[in-house]
Amino acid sequence: MTTLSRDEVRAYYADLIAAAEIGAVARRHLGDRLTGESGSLLRFDCPHHASVSRTSLHVELDKQLWRCWGCGISGDVLQLVEFVQSGTVTIGVTGEMTESHRAARDWLADHVGMPKLSHLGL
Repeated sequence: MTTLSRDEVRAYYADLIAAAEIGAVARRHLGDRLTGESGSLLRFDCPHHASVSRTSLHVELDKQLWRCWGCGISGDVLQLVEFVQSGTVTIGVTGEMTESHRAARDWLADHVGMPKLSHLGL
Protein backbone atom coordinates (compact mmCIF):
# COMPACT_ATOMS: atom_id res chain seq x y z
CA MET A 1 0.00 0.00 0.00
CA THR A 2 1.42 3.41 -0.95
CA THR A 3 1.24 6.44 1.27
CA LEU A 4 -0.40 9.60 -0.04
CA SER A 5 1.56 12.83 -0.18
CA ARG A 6 0.54 15.81 1.92
CA ASP A 7 -0.80 17.52 -1.22
CA GLU A 8 -2.87 14.45 -2.10
CA VAL A 9 -4.37 14.39 1.40
CA ARG A 10 -5.20 18.10 1.16
CA ALA A 11 -6.81 17.54 -2.24
CA TYR A 12 -8.84 14.64 -0.82
CA TYR A 13 -10.19 16.81 2.01
CA ALA A 14 -10.97 19.67 -0.40
CA ASP A 15 -12.86 17.30 -2.71
CA LEU A 16 -14.70 15.68 0.21
CA ILE A 17 -15.87 19.00 1.64
CA ALA A 18 -16.80 20.37 -1.79
CA ALA A 19 -18.85 17.25 -2.59
CA ALA A 20 -20.97 17.43 0.55
CA GLU A 21 -23.89 19.84 0.63
CA ILE A 22 -24.12 21.01 4.24
CA GLY A 23 -27.92 21.37 4.22
CA ALA A 24 -28.43 17.74 3.21
CA VAL A 25 -25.90 16.56 5.79
CA ALA A 26 -27.48 18.69 8.54
CA ARG A 27 -30.97 17.44 7.71
CA ARG A 28 -29.75 13.84 7.73
CA HIS A 29 -28.03 14.16 11.11
CA LEU A 30 -30.33 16.70 12.78
CA GLY A 31 -33.61 16.51 10.86
CA ASP A 32 -35.73 15.87 13.93
CA ARG A 33 -34.11 18.91 15.59
CA LEU A 34 -34.86 21.39 12.77
CA THR A 35 -36.76 24.28 14.33
CA GLY A 36 -36.63 27.00 11.68
CA GLU A 37 -35.78 27.75 8.10
CA SER A 38 -35.52 31.07 6.29
CA GLY A 39 -33.73 31.73 3.04
CA SER A 40 -30.30 30.17 3.25
CA LEU A 41 -30.39 29.63 7.04
CA LEU A 42 -31.44 26.47 8.86
CA ARG A 43 -31.86 26.60 12.63
CA PHE A 44 -31.59 23.51 14.82
CA ASP A 45 -31.88 22.64 18.48
CA CYS A 46 -28.28 21.70 19.38
CA PRO A 47 -27.96 18.10 20.57
CA HIS A 48 -25.15 19.00 22.97
CA HIS A 49 -26.62 21.65 25.28
CA ALA A 50 -29.95 22.71 26.73
CA SER A 51 -31.48 25.64 24.88
CA VAL A 52 -34.60 27.63 25.63
CA SER A 53 -34.89 28.99 22.07
CA ARG A 54 -34.04 25.63 20.45
CA THR A 55 -32.49 27.59 17.57
CA SER A 56 -28.84 28.01 18.56
CA LEU A 57 -27.26 25.77 15.93
CA HIS A 58 -27.26 27.64 12.60
CA VAL A 59 -26.39 26.17 9.23
CA GLU A 60 -25.66 28.71 6.49
CA LEU A 61 -26.41 27.02 3.19
CA ASP A 62 -24.88 29.73 0.99
CA LYS A 63 -21.59 29.72 2.92
CA GLN A 64 -21.47 25.95 3.57
CA LEU A 65 -20.71 26.70 7.25
CA TRP A 66 -22.39 26.14 10.63
CA ARG A 67 -22.15 27.56 14.14
CA CYS A 68 -23.65 26.68 17.49
CA TRP A 69 -24.03 29.96 19.33
CA GLY A 70 -24.56 28.17 22.64
CA CYS A 71 -21.49 25.92 22.40
CA GLY A 72 -19.34 28.53 20.66
CA ILE A 73 -18.20 26.04 18.02
CA SER A 74 -18.34 26.39 14.24
CA GLY A 75 -16.86 24.93 11.10
CA ASP A 76 -17.38 23.25 7.77
CA VAL A 77 -19.48 20.24 6.84
CA LEU A 78 -16.89 17.72 8.04
CA GLN A 79 -16.68 19.43 11.40
CA LEU A 80 -20.48 19.47 11.62
CA VAL A 81 -20.57 15.69 11.24
CA GLU A 82 -17.86 15.29 13.87
CA PHE A 83 -19.66 17.66 16.25
CA VAL A 84 -23.03 15.93 15.92
CA GLN A 85 -21.52 12.46 16.24
CA SER A 86 -19.11 13.13 19.10
CA GLY A 87 -19.70 16.59 20.56
CA THR A 88 -16.18 17.67 19.63
CA VAL A 89 -14.48 19.29 16.66
CA THR A 90 -10.90 18.58 15.63
CA ILE A 91 -9.19 21.87 14.77
CA GLY A 92 -5.52 22.59 14.17
CA VAL A 93 -4.32 18.99 14.55
CA THR A 94 -1.51 17.70 12.37
CA GLY A 95 -0.40 14.12 12.04
CA GLU A 96 -2.69 11.33 13.12
CA MET A 97 -6.28 12.49 13.46
CA THR A 98 -8.55 11.71 16.39
CA GLU A 99 -10.95 8.79 16.20
CA SER A 100 -13.90 11.22 16.16
CA HIS A 101 -12.42 12.99 13.14
CA ARG A 102 -11.73 9.73 11.28
CA ALA A 103 -15.27 8.47 11.96
CA ALA A 104 -16.79 11.73 10.68
CA ARG A 105 -14.51 11.74 7.61
CA ASP A 106 -15.45 8.13 6.77
CA TRP A 107 -19.16 8.82 7.25
CA LEU A 108 -18.96 11.85 4.97
CA ALA A 109 -17.00 9.90 2.34
CA ASP A 110 -19.71 7.20 2.34
CA HIS A 111 -22.40 9.90 2.16
CA VAL A 112 -20.92 11.52 -0.98
CA GLY A 113 -19.75 8.28 -2.60
CA MET A 114 -16.01 8.82 -2.23
CA PRO A 115 -13.56 6.16 -1.09
CA LYS A 116 -12.47 6.36 2.52
CA LEU A 117 -9.06 7.92 2.98
CA SER A 118 -7.79 4.73 4.61
CA HIS A 119 -8.62 2.85 1.41
CA LEU A 120 -6.41 5.24 -0.56
CA GLY A 121 -3.28 4.42 1.39
CA LEU A 122 -3.37 6.54 4.53
